[in-house]
Amino acid sequence: MGNRLNNEDALLEQVAAGDHASFKVIFTHYWRDIYLFSLKLTKSPDQAKDLAQDIFARLWDMRQHLPEVRNFKAFLYTVSRNLILDHLRKKVFSVANEEYLVTYFDESNYSPHLMTAYKELENTVQEAVRQLPPQLYQVYYLSRVEGLTHEEIGQKMNITRMTSKNYMVRALQFIRKYMAEHGHDMGLYLISYIFLK
Repeated sequence: MGNRLNNEDALLEQVAAGDHASFKVIFTHYWRDIYLFSLKLTKSPDQAKDLAQDIFARLWDMRQHLPEVRNFKAFLYTVSRNLILDHLRKKVFSVANEEYLVTYFDESNYSPHLMTAYKELENTVQEAVRQLPPQLYQVYYLSRVEGLTHEEIGQKMNITRMTSKNYMVRALQFIRKYMAEHGHDMGLYLISYIFLK
């Protein structure tokens, strides 16, 4: 985030009172940082722009609480991070976005730090998969490793297509919960690549 504005506390008080000019000063000062932060996570200029606009709209909606904020930069970062991660979770957990994930996780885009983090996440995912109950594990394996459809899994396991889908949902819920319990809740958008590939 950029440097703190000299009169930031006064500006936040004015924004809380509904002053659009003061909000524009805050907006202009922090826009580039929020946009670049969004771009870093989404890798899409259009999405980053939309998210940055959403973040400032959210800030305006909660303007009455701004005078209570002691560290505005940290507050703005937290609001931004949460909104962006919510967006990514919704996007990447949709099978329709597999192409997006493949592009996003192209190894040429990895920094050494991100690659290390990804390997740690992948290892934890595999630990979670090994702890799945037998039927959930079998559906997960047949779907994600062998690439079978739910129809084919149903025939192979002598269960209905809907039961296969339900088992997969439960398997993914189990894995996400395991990841969160092991400190990887902020990396769910990374984990989902493993789920969907």
